[in-house]
Amino acid sequence: MTEPGVTSTDTSTIVLFRNIPSNIPENELKEVFQTSGKVVDYQFLGNECIVTYDNSNSAQSTVMLNGVEMMTSTLKVEIIDETTKQQLLNRARNGSALLNATNAESESNSHNLNDPNKALINKTIKTNGPFNSKMNGNTNAKGEDDDISKAMALIQAMAQPQPDQLREVCALFCNYCVCFFFLKCLMVSLFFFFLTKKKGGGGRGGDIMKQIKNEQKSNQMADELSRTIYLGNLNPLVTEEHVKQFFADCGVATHVKILGNIQH
Repeated sequence: MTEPGVTSTDTSTIVLFRNIPSNIPENELKEVFQTSGKVVDYQFLGNECIVTYDNSNSAQSTVMLNGVEMMTSTLKVEIIDETTKQQLLNRARNGSALLNATNAESESNSHNLNDPNKALINKTIKTNGPFNSKMNGNTNAKGEDDDISKAMALIQAMAQPQPDQLREVCALFCNYCVCFFFLKCLMVSLFFFFLTKKKGGGGRGGDIMKQIKNEQKSNQMADELSRTIYLGNLNPLVTEEHVKQFFADCGVATHVKILGNIQH
């Protein structure tokens, strides 16, 4: 049970990272996550990752990574509780189940591309009585011309693509085009990845770590400046202890420095 005035996210050890570039390997991402402390669990969910640290202080320190530019994406970081974590995991599982069901349905439809033609052929043969009789050897001179016309109509119906079949063929063609496009993009990305790694030595992992450390240093300096005040025109008899006592009601003064008389 949390203390009064303390929310569940203040004591949470779970951090959600969003908007992660898809072309960064998991081992490099783990190095980034471990800069804030010891990690006990990873849950990669596409361009998101749920990271569980061994203590809440490490989790809280990762908030400084929020807004850091990683490759072409801006990293989003937030502290979440266990309930939110389970909701995200359930959403990911449901999405995976839906994708599997959709793939199964697409595969089933691909095996039945010729069903419309088969149904049309069966229907035509069933309804063309005289033509059926002729095929069975029971010819009729009076209906011979009709039988020939119906046979021609049947052949044309078999050769004519059906709307459903055309849609299925177009869908398959589009899928092949999309797969080819993504495969080409993947090959280009891998080429530049290995080229950059060969020239840069340590690869993107070192550049990312350097960028994050610079961002952390900048954030620490900004935080220190936001907690620092300057007092001028002090009485020469005022000491550092007097200053600490004067501001005691505002909070604990961690550092006081008397600079003496500075002429302006």
